[in-house]
Amino acid sequence: MKTNTIKIGEAVLLKFAARHGQKNISINPQTHCHEWLGAKNSAGYGYVKIDNRVIRVHRVTYALHYGEIKKGQVIMHKCDNRSCCNPVHLESGTQIENMRDMVSKGRGHWQNSQEALAAG
Repeated sequence: MKTNTIKIGEAVLLKFAARHGQKNISINPQTHCHEWLGAKNSAGYGYVKIDNRVIRVHRVTYALHYGEIKKGQVIMHKCDNRSCCNPVHLESGTQIENMRDMVSKGRGHWQNSQEALAAG
């Protein structure tokens, strides 16, 4: 039987909490973002490696606070800060919803380049 959730096992979640807790987080007083100070990928997302599995920190944080992530769902940053792992700033949605959010906020790479051309 196929499952409709992506499992981040309880053991992985417990290891993450025990190893990292609050020590790899800096809270931004203006934005209230919990900015990840540990490893980040080239796109700026924080990640950890637990049991030979690389997991993005915002996904682990979401799972710790809200439960399993449904299959086909992404975890979106309401704050638009890729290194943020504040659970209040995270929400589940589809990739289409994530793209609509990006466009509505003018964060598409083509939008930024057009603004730069117009300003230049």
